[in-house]
Amino acid sequence: MSCGVVIERLKGKRPMGTLRSHLAVVLAAATVGVLSACDGGQAESTSRLSATDLSGFVRLNVPSSWAAGPMNAYLTFHDPDDGVERLRLDLTVTREDRRRMPTLGDYAFSRDFRRVAWIGADGGVRVGEVDDGTRAYAETGSVAAPREGRMEYALPQFSPDGSQVWFMSRTDDKKSWDKEDARWEILSVTAADPSGAPPQLRGEVAAPAEPRNDLRRTFVQMRGFLPDMKSAVVVSADNTLRILDSAFDGDDPRGLEYFTDGSELIPANFVHYTGETYFRLSWSENGSAGIGPYVIAFDMAPDGTVSNERVLFHRSDRTIRRLFVDADNDRLILSGDGYYAATTNSEVDPRPLFDKLTYTGREEKYTERSTLGLYPPEPG
Repeated sequence: MSCGVVIERLKGKRPMGTLRSHLAVVLAAATVGVLSACDGGQAESTSRLSATDLSGFVRLNVPSSWAAGPMNAYLTFHDPDDGVERLRLDLTVTREDRRRMPTLGDYAFSRDFRRVAWIGADGGVRVGEVDDGTRAYAETGSVAAPREGRMEYALPQFSPDGSQVWFMSRTDDKKSWDKEDARWEILSVTAADPSGAPPQLRGEVAAPAEPRNDLRRTFVQMRGFLPDMKSAVVVSADNTLRILDSAFDGDDPRGLEYFTDGSELIPANFVHYTGETYFRLSWSENGSAGIGPYVIAFDMAPDGTVSNERVLFHRSDRTIRRLFVDADNDRLILSGDGYYAATTNSEVDPRPLFDKLTYTGREEKYTERSTLGLYPPEPG
């Protein structure tokens, strides 16, 4: 039954007798309720998403098979205390026929998750914003693909304030990326109007390189990859470019991988806690960073000097695969055969939270999922 029909029927009812005035009040309230529903649907679907809504464990869900037919790509946000899905954002707008499945590297999100950037099937940079009513990202602008020879755009990232999209221009000849003199250009556009002006040249970087803003750090914080990377592209808080060089000492048994320029350090396979204090996972008390039952705390200066190493936890009964810093709640969350809350007091055993991240909305049958991290990564 349509909203118009319901309203007309309500208006057509004429209360009679001594209850006329009372029923008139009830009728008016009912009519207002119907009008509210017709005007905007349920309150949940029209209310503006808050920073709390766009926080928690964030997971990227993408189709794992074209054969299964059209399926949505989407982000889900899960409560850090029970793992239950509390928000879903549709990413279908980013799906194009790339002749392969989309992966985590195909997406870049602003720090507040209100914007997304991706490389389209035509090679251009596309930007979208979330619609609070539909809970879906919609394309809001784009940058046309480069016209010069075999050049391509790649690896978008947002500036810390979400106002700019930065990306790299490089040759599509992958064999040339490892040459000693290989360089990639770094460009930027305004996120609100990507096509309003030509991309601005911000500098260049030795290839191969990786974008490294706050969000990107969390993507790979427990996955070592630096031996293949020469540089990191960092957008500072004032929207200026910084280039950090990779640092990896193959003779160091800790196996720490990070970027540094001598004044700033960005970890790749370990996690920043506060100040110059970091955590790593390991199979042994003095082992290399990776996964394992040990959580090792240590201090590390921007030049890479390590000091004050100590065992924070040793869980002989389980393997810890990921470690998340929940700064807002002043705790750590460990995951492996479940999720556990821990403090930095090694005498207090981690407290079980939940077994796995779960869904309240529809789960697609053929879906691959990647946990981006726990957000926000910093207080406030």
